[in-house]
Amino acid sequence: NTSYSLNAPKTHSSIPDRGQKPLIQKVTSWRLFNVEVPINSDPGKDDSSVHQGLIDAVISHIGGQKSKEIAKIELWKENLKILRKSFDGRWKKDGEPKFVYTVDLSLPKSVQKSIKIKRKGGRIEPLKNEVQSDPLFLNTFPSARPKILIIGSGPAGLFAALTLSKKGFSPIILERGQPVEIRGRDIGALGARNILNPESNYCFGEGGAGTWSDGKLTTKIGKNSEEVREVLRLLVEMG
Repeated sequence: NTSYSLNAPKTHSSIPDRGQKPLIQKVTSWRLFNVEVPINSDPGKDDSSVHQGLIDAVISHIGGQKSKEIAKIELWKENLKILRKSFDGRWKKDGEPKFVYTVDLSLPKSVQKSIKIKRKGGRIEPLKNEVQSDPLFLNTFPSARPKILIIGSGPAGLFAALTLSKKGFSPIILERGQPVEIRGRDIGALGARNILNPESNYCFGEGGAGTWSDGKLTTKIGKNSEEVREVLRLLVEMG
């Protein structure tokens, strides 16, 4: 069996409130998925500029009422960022091919009252400006922190331990299986030679069952929800 103790490094900083809320500001921008621009309204595959056809498509996508004032290109050039552009040649569905965009939108103050955006899962997701004043684990705690046992080092167990540690506890993870390096050899033996280690296999071990998943299981909480972005940010921060 494997156990892990997730402790923050010792410093002389004071103990923060365990009920401390994350430093997150209000929504100021949005990520829009599947913004469709007809081929005749797009400059082409090599163009990555914010053009009038894209602006019109964005206004329609967010449910805004197009007007002469809102549709001015000057309002959008500094507030619309193209993240992805792809070509959809399935003309039978809509009558003509189209370009499909993923964009980030920060609403100009001059049109915020005219356009009220609402979240639509998989189409419109809020972006929140995260204020990271301190690196991970900068706020640390004395050695006599309350200890909490966590059973299993799958994604739920690992993130539970991380959250508890940041809140001032000293989590200890109990894992039935092996660390991922040893587990990889055990799974290799299972796949190649049909040798099963009942304590180290696809079900048991560091990382949980998903460590050897091909990714078909996906979350339904939104491509760019706050929770998903936090997980991705932490994975990058951990290397």
